[in-house]
Amino acid sequence: MDTKTLIKYATRVSYVLGGFLALLLVLSLVILELNKNPDAVARKRKADEIFGPKVVNQNLPKPWPPEMNQPYPELSLIDSKGAPFKLSDKKGKVMVVEYIDMSSPLSQSYSGAKEKGVYGGATKTFDEGVSRFEEIASKENQGQAVLPSPDIIFIKVIIYNENGEQAKSSDAELWEKHFGFTSDNNYFVTVPEKDIRDKLTDRIVPGFHLIDKEFNLRVDSAGSEPKHSLQFRLVTMIPTLLAAEVEE
Repeated sequence: MDTKTLIKYATRVSYVLGGFLALLLVLSLVILELNKNPDAVARKRKADEIFGPKVVNQNLPKPWPPEMNQPYPELSLIDSKGAPFKLSDKKGKVMVVEYIDMSSPLSQSYSGAKEKGVYGGATKTFDEGVSRFEEIASKENQGQAVLPSPDIIFIKVIIYNENGEQAKSSDAELWEKHFGFTSDNNYFVTVPEKDIRDKLTDRIVPGFHLIDKEFNLRVDSAGSEPKHSLQFRLVTMIPTLLAAEVEE
């Protein structure tokens, strides 16, 4: 083998090895990113976000996800009794909007699985280190924001049912019954009127948004990488928004 051929061969080998090493580096970074969140559901969604097709669901409200300090996008919802309504129908009161995956241990815990038991039987789990939302709010606000409250609307939006499928009104009814929520206490367990499952939606599931009386998003504690702390920002902001006057 002459020198030119040897150099040509060595160059090709170096290209192949370089590409292989680059691929290993990318995979290593992906694995590290996925391991940041212990929730298996969140890890799977993160992988889908990285490797999945870049197709946007045309049913998504606009803008989506909702933007900080901007009017909240219109959500068309169906409650546990099958009645449709729009999120803006509740404008004028402080709103907590929770996005739920029925199979997520966090969603189970925030709704009260520690006290009421896990919804879905032996195959489902909850996060023992996470308290239900009402307990967190009461503790951090020293009793100033006790839920349920006539001044606070709590909208629970189920995005995924326990099988990872689009949630239906019947799923909302079962979740409501299991955890003891009722519209008489301003709790509305709902599902989207249209299928809004998407990689963009996965950024806010599970989690919470806090909306002021003028229908603006004020705190974003949603998704695996929330902008704000649920414990130290969202729930502690509730008394401030309750005391705020609505501008004419």
